[in-house]
This record gives sequence, C-alpha cells and structure tokens, in this order.
Amino acid sequence: MKKIAILFIIILSISCFSQQVKKENLTRSSFEYQKTFILRQMPVDFITIYNVWKYYPVDFTEFTNFKEMQEAKLFKVKQKITFIGNHFVISDKTSGKKFDLIEEYNIDSSSDGIITYKIHEDKKIIGTINQIYSNELFIYDFIYKDETYKIEGEIKKFGQNIHSFVFNIKTNDAILGTIFKQYKYFQNEYEIIINRAYNNIDDPIFICFGVFIDQILKENGYFYK
Repeated sequence: MKKIAILFIIILSISCFSQQVKKENLTRSSFEYQKTFILRQMPVDFITIYNVWKYYPVDFTEFTNFKEMQEAKLFKVKQKITFIGNHFVISDKTSGKKFDLIEEYNIDSSSDGIITYKIHEDKKIIGTINQIYSNELFIYDFIYKDETYKIEGEIKKFGQNIHSFVFNIKTNDAILGTIFKQYKYFQNEYEIIINRAYNNIDDPIFICFGVFIDQILKENGYFYK
C-alpha cells in the first residue's frame, strides 16, 4: 500500500511539473508596444495558401457575411507552382504591393546544402535569408537594407512532447519581433508579434519570415498534427 501511495505521488508530481512546463512553453513574447498578426494556412491540398489577419481569435462565426470576412484579411500568401524550390507571392491587401519569397538553389557543391531564400519587390531583391550552418536548422542571417539581423529559433517541449516553436528576429541589442507557433492538431497557424519600438523591418517582411519558417519546419518533419 505504501509503495502504491509513493508511486501515486511521483506520478502526480510529474504531471504537475509537465503542466507547468507546458504553460511556460506556450507563453508568448510581449513588448511594451507591439502589433500581432495571425498567419493561417488554408485547408487546400493542391497548393499552399495562407491568410493573414489582425490579431484576435479568428472565429469565422464573428463575420456576418463573406465580404466582411474578406475585408478583415491584411495579407494573402499563395504558392506558385515551380519545378525546383519554393516560391510564394505575398499580397498586401492594404497597400496593394506584392512581394515574392523565392528559395534559391545553389548548384555549387561547396555550398553543402545551405538554405537561401530571397525576398523580391517589383522583381528587385530587397532581402536575403541565409542559413549559417548546414546542420543547424534554427539559426539564420537576414540581410535587409544593408543591415544584417539574426533569426534564431528553438523547440519548446517536455520530453518528446513538442509544445511550440519560437523564432526571434533580433539585432545584437534588441528583439525586433517573434514568430510563435503552437503545435496544434489540425491547424497550421503562426502568431507574428512585432516590436513596434523599432521600425527596422517592414510588416510584409515579417509575413515572409512566417512563411519561410513554415517551410523549414515542414521540410524537416515538423508537420502540424
């Protein structure tokens, strides 16, 4: 009887600890001044489509009609069919501008499989995401407007249970924004949290980060459940 009681206490303690860890792993970054977007993949099999909304619980029952739902979207992201690499078109529904996020394949054998994505506006390259080490999936350089930033990510988990993925976009002194993904069932969604105390990087570029990170996770087996 005593052994059963001790076993029960141990199991209860582990359960309480795991719940506390999960709570911490699901805590979002916050800034004194911030804005948040929701990047959500639509349930389409043939090509990948995302919509980007203002931050609030996106419950479609809140909309009274289809037009109202369409007007709430800030960006639309659509995959282009290509033979090699990924290509996404990001449409800013507010400004009417379009951006292209294009995976670049380096045929130079010395590149050792380094991942590179480039962001285009009006067919001009405005930003480049470079993997730093071929065996490291969570550290990248981002070159934008003659400045270099870091994109650094980590998996938040308890044992083998993944709770979330967190990627910070940062300088040496500050975090400019965070891409947060809770590992959910049947839903592929990212929270894009932007630190408004800085204006180094424009909003559409943060949307590109979210799409880029989703490709990296999918290609390495981290599909949404």
